[in-house]
Amino acid sequence: MDNPKEVPVAKRIMDAQYTLHGGQYGGFLIKILYSLVGVAPNGLFITGLILWQQRRWAEARRKEARKVLNLAEQSEQLR
Repeated sequence: MDNPKEVPVAKRIMDAQYTLHGGQYGGFLIKILYSLVGVAPNGLFITGLILWQQRRWAEARRKEARKVLNLAEQSEQLR
């Protein structure tokens, strides 16, 4: 390999980017870490979707309970 001081900075940067992009850096544990970091956004999306849906269902149940309570109160008033 060439003397690092003689290699242009642009080539050193490109070589470093290629090594990182190709997953040739750090060994097996780093590859596992890269994989987990890559999958994490999907997990965040899915758990966020689940929490959002649960809130919607809870609100629908509260609305239904209010309707039933209002009907019960109205029927009590008619008696």
